[in-house]
Amino acid sequence: MKSPLAATAALAALLLLAPAAAAQRMKAEFEWQEHGVVLEYGKVSVGKHSLDELHVGETWRFGANAITTLRTTAPLITADSVVPPGHYRAWIARPTEERYELQLDGAGRWMAAGGDHATITGVLTKAAPPSSALEIVLEPGSEQRDPELRSLACKVTFGVPRLTTELTIVGSGSKKVGGATIDWFKLPSPWLEERVELAKHTPLASLTWAKAPKDAPQRFNLLVSDRDARLVPQETPPTAEDGRGPMADVTTEHDRVGTATWSDLPEAVAHLVVDAIELDPKKALRLVARTGKRKVEVVVPLVAAKAGGGK
Repeated sequence: MKSPLAATAALAALLLLAPAAAAQRMKAEFEWQEHGVVLEYGKVSVGKHSLDELHVGETWRFGANAITTLRTTAPLITADSVVPPGHYRAWIARPTEERYELQLDGAGRWMAAGGDHATITGVLTKAAPPSSALEIVLEPGSEQRDPELRSLACKVTFGVPRLTTELTIVGSGSKKVGGATIDWFKLPSPWLEERVELAKHTPLASLTWAKAPKDAPQRFNLLVSDRDARLVPQETPPTAEDGRGPMADVTTEHDRVGTATWSDLPEAVAHLVVDAIELDPKKALRLVARTGKRKVEVVVPLVAAKAGGGK
C-alpha cells in the first residue's frame, strides 16, 4: 500500500482544496459505560468525485482541512485485532479492487496487527438517499448478547457510496490510586485467552496521571502478553500540516517493561476481573486479574525505562 501521505488523485485534491466555509468540524460520538469513541472530521460537500473512485493501493484523507481522527478511551475489538485506547489519525484505504478499510495510524503497534497501523475491513454499499456532504455516524448494533460488550457500526457516507465498519467497545471498571486513575477492561475471556496463547499483547488497562511526571505523557496503556507486561504511552496523531505530516519517530523513552506471571484457576470467569491494583509512582504498578481459568499477576517498575522496548 502506498503511503497515506501520497496524493490520492482527484478525490484527495478535491478535499484538500475545499473552501474554508465547508471546513466546519463535525463529531460522531458513541458512549458506553463512561467511556466512548469520537470521530472528528471536517465537513465537506460532495463534488464531482466519489469514494468508489479511490485507486487500489491508495488511501483517502476523508474530511476537509485538519485530518480526521478517532479517539477511544476503551479498547475496540475488531474482527482481526484490537484498537487500544488512544487518539489516532484515520484514513480510508482500498488495498484491493473489492476491499475497503478504515485505517488507524499507530493503533496496530504492539497488537500483532501486521504493522503499526490497524485496519478494519468494511463493506461498501449505496446510500439511499445519497448525502450532500460527508457524513459519519456511530450507531449501536441491534443486538447486545454480552452485557460487557457493545457492538457499533461506523458509517461513512459521501454521496452515494457508504462504507460501514463494525467495532465492539469493551466495558470497564475504574480505581483511583497513587495519583492516577486506572481503568481496567472487561475483555471476554475466550477472546483474551486466545490472544495470550498466540503471544499477542492486549490492553488490559489504561493509566491516567492526575498530574503527569515532568516531561512525561499523561496517558498510558498497560499491555499484557504470555511473557511480559508493558506500560506504553497512548498514541496521539501528528499535528504538522493539519495532521497530514509524518508520524513521530517511535521512541521507548517512557516505556516501562515488567512481568506477567500466569497461573491456573479451578473456576472460570466470563470476562476479565481485576482483584487488586497497587500503584507507587516511585516504585511500580501491580495488578492482579483473572480471565477464563487463568490468573495473572502484573508488575511493572515505574522508576526507569528499560532498554529493548522496541517492537
